[in-house]
Amino acid sequence: MKNLLFGFICLISGMASSVFAQNCSYRIYGHISTVDNEKFSGYITWGKNQLYWTDLFQALKPKNPYAHYFKPEDGVLFNHSGKTSSVPPQHIFACRFGDIKTIELSGINQINLHIQSGYQILLKKGSFKDINTPISLQISAQEEIEIPWEKIAKIEFDASPDSFCPPHTLPITGIVQTKQGIYKGFISWNKKKTITDTFKAKTARGEIYISFSQIKRILKAPNGYRLILKNGEVKDLKTIENLREITVNMPNIGIVTIPASKLESLNIEEIPLPSYADFSDQTPLYGEILTRKGEKIKGRLAYDLDEAMNFELLEGENDNIEYSIPFKYLQSIEPKNYKYSYITLTNGAALSLGDSVDVGAENSGILIFPEDSIPVYVPWKEIRLITFENQARSTPE
Repeated sequence: MKNLLFGFICLISGMASSVFAQNCSYRIYGHISTVDNEKFSGYITWGKNQLYWTDLFQALKPKNPYAHYFKPEDGVLFNHSGKTSSVPPQHIFACRFGDIKTIELSGINQINLHIQSGYQILLKKGSFKDINTPISLQISAQEEIEIPWEKIAKIEFDASPDSFCPPHTLPITGIVQTKQGIYKGFISWNKKKTITDTFKAKTARGEIYISFSQIKRILKAPNGYRLILKNGEVKDLKTIENLREITVNMPNIGIVTIPASKLESLNIEEIPLPSYADFSDQTPLYGEILTRKGEKIKGRLAYDLDEAMNFELLEGENDNIEYSIPFKYLQSIEPKNYKYSYITLTNGAALSLGDSVDVGAENSGILIFPEDSIPVYVPWKEIRLITFENQARSTPE
């Protein structure tokens, strides 16, 4: 389809502190209490490579909290995965690690998660890997320990101290450009995320292995790629090893996953990085629904009978680029047809998103809780425009 992302330049200074290599406030940090009444503090590596406050934590919501508002005799039907039911479907939970205050284990594959503002939710592992996963803790510059999941009682997330910085965890950051837009943030290159990771490619003379810290720029070229190093050296690349996709995690916009075929250029450069304190503004979703009949309903929102907090994510695709955007950065959503909605961000950028339950015909609709009134349910097909209120703002650099 024709790309509707006009001038979508993602800016991050509205949220992030000016933090570069001098400290590690961008790293996940916390305190782990064990069943043996021990407590360890340090920088956390969650699973294999979840390192930063902007990384996503994902799990399954075991039940839909809004299901009790609907009875079979109401005649309301929900479509999910090609099936129709009178019961609202289960949903996936996703947030950034920076949104989390504590995690308490209530089962081998089940947790109670509290966000910074106090909201609590019961979650199960489902098909995701963030529950019942290895947790490593860098407790000093020289010592890292791994705590078995079944030995953990509670995990408390916290701002990192300035006492030490774990080695080899400075992220790859910079700007990725495609024909669809320009994206600035943390860069994950085939799941490689740190500046000390190795970049592998092939030239006409053979294979090369270079640390990302030596790279200034990567450009798409007619017969491959052109690599420009910080020392001025230029190398023409035939292929880049196993390059499938590039993920850019933009602290105050969201996450984009870009197929390798879309890459035009990548510049590696320092950017401001967010700290734990930058994630403390979680609030319920508020807004106004304009129906296709012209009725306006305002109140607290349960979007898709699922997302009810501003830190939760809207997901969709535009021209094969995947987007995950926290609701706090959404100004409005305008359903366009069975597949696509037009999204306007709080910084004025706009794009169409499709190929997702969040923005298409399988959306379960919105439950609105007006002040001093009973809840109102509006099916997705009856919605003309959703306008959010009290949203976060991003500002130009």
